[in-house]
Amino acid sequence: MGCCLAVLVGAIWPRLTLILLWLFDGKYFQVAFQTWIFPLLGFFFLPTTTLAYLLVKNWSPGGHVGGYWLILLALGLLHDVGHIGLGVKSTRK
Repeated sequence: MGCCLAVLVGAIWPRLTLILLWLFDGKYFQVAFQTWIFPLLGFFFLPTTTLAYLLVKNWSPGGHVGGYWLILLALGLLHDVGHIGLGVKSTRK
């Protein structure tokens, strides 16, 4: 029971952060994305990666994805893939 709660809370926080960023400071999304479809897909499928991409595009000099910023993006992707892997592993018991 505790493990399921931990996975649920871990999956909710990036989405909550994306919602709060969109509600209180929509310019983060305007700088990073040209259309609404990619943030929406990111919200449902790769929320931590979407959040990392928003940070990289808004905080890196010139908005370029490279160098140390690429490591942050890769960590976000690994976090999302890890959550997906945990979900698959728990259903195979």
